[in-house]
Amino acid sequence: MSVEGPAHSAIAARLANPEVNLAAWEKVKEKITSGGYDVLALDEFTFLMHFGWLDAAETVRWILQNKPPTLHLIITG
Repeated sequence: MSVEGPAHSAIAARLANPEVNLAAWEKVKEKITSGGYDVLALDEFTFLMHFGWLDAAETVRWILQNKPPTLHLIITG
């Protein structure tokens, strides 16, 4: 199944924008450290590393150092 049209183009443009995605990662880091969540799902998160926008080792290190032990992270991509 293929999705096309203006909505798809707008979503694709946002996903392809490193600045938008890196700003979102900064917001997610705030949510991770807030202690206000039991579960966070980072959908399509690995593409930030795939495209080289985030360093995988640095990102994993940050998560390991900052994620509360009671928080469950679901990372897809």
